[in-house]
Amino acid sequence: TYGWLLEAEGLFLFLLGRANEAKPKVQQSLACLPEHAFEARAVAYNSLGILAYRDAQYSDSIAYYEQARALHEQLGNRIGAARVLGNIAHLKECLGRPDDALAAYEEAVRLHRELDNISSLAIALLNMGTLLLEQNRFQESREALLESLNASEQVSYKLAHAVTLSVLGQLNNTTGAHEDAIKHLKRAVSLCQDIYAHQYELGAELELARAFITLHDADAAHESLLRAEALLLKHELSDRQATLLLRLAQWLALVARPRDAVRVLGFMASGETTSLSNKEQTALAALRHRLETDLGRDSARDYHHEGQDLSFTQALALLHAHPAPGQTPAQASTTPSTQGLS
Repeated sequence: TYGWLLEAEGLFLFLLGRANEAKPKVQQSLACLPEHAFEARAVAYNSLGILAYRDAQYSDSIAYYEQARALHEQLGNRIGAARVLGNIAHLKECLGRPDDALAAYEEAVRLHRELDNISSLAIALLNMGTLLLEQNRFQESREALLESLNASEQVSYKLAHAVTLSVLGQLNNTTGAHEDAIKHLKRAVSLCQDIYAHQYELGAELELARAFITLHDADAAHESLLRAEALLLKHELSDRQATLLLRLAQWLALVARPRDAVRVLGFMASGETTSLSNKEQTALAALRHRLETDLGRDSARDYHHEGQDLSFTQALALLHAHPAPGQTPAQASTTPSTQGLS
C-alpha cells in the first residue's frame, strides 16, 4: 500500500508542476511496489521517462520508457506498449539518431494500424512525416502527413489535425508549392484559434510569413508577423523568438530596408540563433551573405555591430511603421524611422 501511496503522491506533485519533488517519490514507489504490480510499475516508469525528458536526460528517459514498454507487454497492453514506442522514437531523434527514430516510428505506426488505435496513429504518422521532411524525403513525408490528416479528422482530434496542417504547410513551402502552403496554414491558424493552441498558432503564422515573403507579398507577410509578435508577447512563447526575428530580417530585406535587416541579424548574433532549425540556419546564412553582397562587407559589419546594442523590444520595433494616407505598411516601412534605424 505504501508503494501505491508514494506513486500517487509523486504523480500529484508532477501534475502540480513540482517535478523535482515528484521524481524521488516515484523512484521510492518502485522500491516499495511488489514485482507483480505490473500496471503500477509501468505507470511509474512512464512518469520517470517524462521527468527525465523534461530534464533533457534523453538516454535515461529511453531506459525508463523501455521498462514501461516491457511491463505493458507483460500485461498484454499492446496499445500502451505502442504509445511508449512512439515516445522512444522521439527521444532517439533528440539524441541525433534519425534512422533509429524512423524505424521506431514505423513500428509504432504498424502497431497502431493493427490495433485500430486511430488517435495514436495520427500522432505517430505526424511525427514520422515531420522527421521525413527534415531528411528531405518529401514524397514519403507527404504520404505520412496526409494519412495523419485523415486519421485525426476521423476521430476529431483537432490539435493533431491543426499541427499536421501546419507541417504540411512547411512541406509545401519547402517544395515551392507556396499557394498550397498558405491554404494549409490558414486552416491551421483558424483551428488553433478555436482550441486556444497558441504555440502552434504562432508556428503557423511564422510559416505563413515565410510563404508570403517568398511570394514577395510584403503586406500579407507584415500582417502575419504582427499577429506572430502579438502571440509571442502575450503568451510568452520565447522558444519561437529566434524564428520571429529571422522572418523579420527577411521581411526587412524584402521591403528594401537592408540596413535594418542587418541590425536584426546583429542582435541575433548575441545568442538568438540556437533554437533555429537546420533549415532556418541555412536561410539565415543565405540572407546574411546576400545582405553583405548588397551593402558591402564593411558597411554590413558596421550595421551588424549596431544591432548588437539593440534590445529585443527595439529589434521588434522595426516591424512597426506608420503609413501616411494612401500608403501600405510595406511602402511606409521603406522610409526612415524616427529612431534612425532604417
